Amino acid sequence: MNSHNLTNRLARIACLGALAANLITSQRCLADAYEGFVYAPALPLAGLNGGTGWTAGWGASIAAQTGFAPLLHPSALPGAGVAMRTIDPATAAREFDPVTGAIDSATRPWMSFMFRREQANPMMLEMDGLFTDPVKLTILASSTVTLQYGINPAVVSTSPASGPLVTDFYLLRLKPGSIDLWINPPTPLGAPHASVAAPAFVDYGNVAFTFDYGQTLDEIRTGSTLDSVAASQGPCPGDVSPPPAGDGVVNVGDLLMIISNWGICPPGAPCVSDVAPPGGNGVVNIEDLLLVISEWGPCQ
Repeated sequence: MNSHNLTNRLARIACLGALAANLITSQRCLADAYEGFVYAPALPLAGLNGGTGWTAGWGASIAAQTGFAPLLHPSALPGAGVAMRTIDPATAAREFDPVTGAIDSATRPWMSFMFRREQANPMMLEMDGLFTDPVKLTILASSTVTLQYGINPAVVSTSPASGPLVTDFYLLRLKPGSIDLWINPPTPLGAPHASVAAPAFVDYGNVAFTFDYGQTLDEIRTGSTLDSVAASQGPCPGDVSPPPAGDGVVNVGDLLMIISNWGICPPGAPCVSDVAPPGGNGVVNIEDLLLVISEWGPCQ
């Protein structure tokens, strides 16, 4: 690992340590990657560098362009921009900022995006990183969705992709030992629709999409918590301490986390303590405190 990547990795570990060790420290230390395709319509995607949490602009073939309207889905957070659309088969890739955007199983385990097909045709997302095998999410022409880590056999999702002109919401989570996938996740979040075995720590620095024609992509997000990438609520919404994924029990640590982050959430930043109503409302207040109390005890 070169010195630049080592420095970035240490910065992320230090940030996580500060969060876990000191409840009074702001839980918003970790930033996220976001791409809402907030550009003018009908532009070539190549070179566009909006959003946050990326090191450079998009690398894309000429058939990848900005669209004309955003995608919408009830499980997704509110979006903006005009999405991305392919007018012919195309590729598009972008690199996360190692500190403020990359997804890994320790500090920023969540990722989401919306996707729609005009015809029943395939798409593949591949994420790559240093010293780890790639993970691949493939939507087949038949609407079957598979998840694969490295050369291990692909796992078929129990929830298929929708047909033409229907927007699907994809949610990925990296955790020690596995990578999980939900398609159109429910609220509260249930068991993943597909899960593949992976090492205890995986770290992905870029995304690469391979599209057929007439496909639309929108609202790519990475985050340290579920509510930073989706409007879904986890199976144990009161388990907010220690961040980013809790410890399997709702107790005094979670109560103190709510109190220490009382007030309005900073715009555009993860707000771990904003757990009520589902998806949050931008402020940590008595609703969040009461939810923690109502969920008290081991997570079911």
